[in-house]
Amino acid sequence: MVETAAYVLEKGRTGTSTWHRLVSEDDKADALLKGANAYRVENIAAFEQIPTTPFVYWMPRSFLDLFASADKFERSDRNVRCGMGTLDDFRFVRNWWEVSEQSGWTPYAKGGDLSPFVTDIPAVVNFRDDGKEVKCFVEAKVGSASRKIQAESFYLRKGLQYGRRIRNPSPAILPAGTIFSDNANGIFIEGDNPNDLFAYLGLLNSDTAKAILTSVAPVRKMEVGYLQKMPIPSVGRENVELIEATRRSAKRSLSVLVSDETSRYFVHPKASLHIEDTTNEKVGDQEFGIPERDVEFLKAQSQVLAADGDDVDGDGDTDNDASEASGFGKLLSWAIGVAFGRFAKETMRKSAPEVDPFEVPPARSFGMGTSKGNKAVILVDDPGHPEDITARVANVLEGVGEEQIDAEELREVIARKFFADHLRMYSKTRRKSPIYWQLATRSASYSVWLYVHAFERDTLLQVQELIAHKLRHEQRELEAALMEANVAPRTSSSVSQKEAFVSELQSMYEEIKRVAPLWNPQLDDGIAINSSILWRLASHRGWQIELKRTWDALCQGDYDWSHLAMHLWPERVVSKCAVDRSIAIAHGLEHIFWFEDENGEWKAYDTPKTPIAQLVLDRTSVSVKAALKSLIEAPDVAAGTKRTRKSKAA
Repeated sequence: MVETAAYVLEKGRTGTSTWHRLVSEDDKADALLKGANAYRVENIAAFEQIPTTPFVYWMPRSFLDLFASADKFERSDRNVRCGMGTLDDFRFVRNWWEVSEQSGWTPYAKGGDLSPFVTDIPAVVNFRDDGKEVKCFVEAKVGSASRKIQAESFYLRKGLQYGRRIRNPSPAILPAGTIFSDNANGIFIEGDNPNDLFAYLGLLNSDTAKAILTSVAPVRKMEVGYLQKMPIPSVGRENVELIEATRRSAKRSLSVLVSDETSRYFVHPKASLHIEDTTNEKVGDQEFGIPERDVEFLKAQSQVLAADGDDVDGDGDTDNDASEASGFGKLLSWAIGVAFGRFAKETMRKSAPEVDPFEVPPARSFGMGTSKGNKAVILVDDPGHPEDITARVANVLEGVGEEQIDAEELREVIARKFFADHLRMYSKTRRKSPIYWQLATRSASYSVWLYVHAFERDTLLQVQELIAHKLRHEQRELEAALMEANVAPRTSSSVSQKEAFVSELQSMYEEIKRVAPLWNPQLDDGIAINSSILWRLASHRGWQIELKRTWDALCQGDYDWSHLAMHLWPERVVSKCAVDRSIAIAHGLEHIFWFEDENGEWKAYDTPKTPIAQLVLDRTSVSVKAALKSLIEAPDVAAGTKRTRKSKAA
C-alpha cells in the first residue's frame, strides 16, 4: 500500500499549501486534474504539534488546536507501557482451558482486535517463580531479559489495554492479576481506582479519541508513543455521568461473554445480562470539546485509512477463522460438556451473576461443575453402550427442556461435524486447543471421545480394553454374517461392510495398543503436544496434519522443554539441560547443572552434581523405549504402508 504517491517539497516551516486527498478515488489522475478533494493548509508548522509530525492536512482545525493546548496522556499519574514478549508463545503461552486451575499460569492479555470496554482474555502465560524460565530463555536469545520482559512493575495491576492493531482501536479493561503482552499496550492510572479507570475507558473509546489515533499513526500499528503523546482532557471519579455511561457499555460487552463457553465468565449458552437499551449512547466525546461535525468528518476520513490498510502488520491475535457457532452448535457443545462433567446442567436455570471486570478473572467459569470426582473419562459413539455419547447428550438436552431431536440425526452430527466446530470454537490466540478429543476409525464409523481434564495415567489402557471388547463383539457378528451369507448370498454386501468395519476397528486397536505404554499426559505441555502422539487416530484431517507436524517436531528435539520429550527421550533432554539453563529449569534440574556466582551470573558446573548417566537411567524405561520404537516404525495412515525412512529419534 502506498499512501502518498507524489508530493512537492519546499524549504521552510510556514506558508500556505494545497493538498488533494485521493485515497478513495478510483481514477486518481482524473480526480487530480479536476482539483478534487482539495485542502488548503495555512501553516504547516501546525503539524509539528502532532507525534511523528504526520501531514494530516485533512484534520479539522479544532483537532489541531487540541494537540497544541491539551495535556499529553503520559504524565506522572498516567502511564502507557509496552508489556511482555516471550519470543516463543508455543512454549510459554496456553489457552486457559488447556491447563489445570492450580497450575500457576497467569492470565495474559495478548492484544489483537479487542472488543471495546470488556474483552475476553483466553491466554495464560507461564510466569512461575517470577518468570524465571521465560526470563532465562529471553536472556539467552537477546542478551537481556528486560529487552522483552518490559514494564514488569506494572504487571498484575488494574488498568486498561490497547491492542496494537490500528484498524479499530478499542481499549478494554485489563483486570487485576493479568500480565499484558507487547501486543497489548497497558494503560495505568495512579491509585488503580476503578472509577478513574472507567472514566478513561469511556474517554478512549469515544469516536473523538479513535479518530485522533487512527489519523496520526503513520503505520498500522499502535505504538506506545502515539498513546503517550495523545492530547486528552483530565477526567476521573468526579465525572459521574461519563463513568455511568462507560459502565453500561462495559456491561453490554460482558453480556456477550456469559454465553461464550470459552470465556471465564461463561454461565450457559443462553445466558445474558440485564442491560438498559442504550445502544446508540455516545461515550466520552463531549469531554474533548470538539464540534460533532468535526468528529464525524475525521471519523469518516480515518475509516478510509483503516479500510485501505487492514491487517497490514498481521501480528494481532484475532482468530478470523474461528467463526461464531450457531445457536444449536453452542447448545450441543454445552451439552457434550455436561455429559463429560465439565459444565453443570443446573446452571441453565441460573441468571448470570454481576461481576467486577477489574477484578482477577475467575479460575473457572461460572458454568463449570464443582465436583472433581464427577467427570466422565471416556464416552463412545456406540448405540446401546452405557457410555454412549449420543444418548448422554440427548438426555442432557431433554433435561433442560429442549425439543427432542432425532437420535440418528444427532449421532451423525456428533460423529461427523461436531469436532470441526469444536476445533474452531477452541482455537484462540493462534492456538488450536480442543478439550474433547475424537479418536476414530478411518471412516469415523466408530469413535471414542476423551475429555482432557479427566485424563489419568491409565486412560488409554481403558480405551484399549474398550476397543478390544468392541472388536470381539464385531468379530462374532461378522462370523455369524459369513455363515448366513453361505446360506443367503444376497447378504454379501452387508458382509463386506462388516468386514471393512472390523478391519478398521482392528487398526484402531493396534494403534491404541502401541500408544498406551507411552501415555503420560501433562497438561502444562499443552493440547497439541499431549495429543500429537495420537495423530493417526485424529478424525479431522486438518487437525491430524497439525498433530503430525507437532509429533515430527517433538521427535526432532524442537520441544525438549516439554514433559513428553523427557518421558520419551531422556538421554537427549537431560544432556540438553547441561547447555540450556531454561530447559533445565523446565525439568527441575537447574540445581544439578547450574549455579549463580557471587556476581549474580549463572554458570554451568564443570561436573554436574549428579552424573548425566544416572539422571538418564532414572528416567529411562525399557518398555517405553520399545513402545516408542514400535510407534515410530508403524505404518503411516496416509500412505497405508511402512515409511521407508525411519526416524532416528527412538
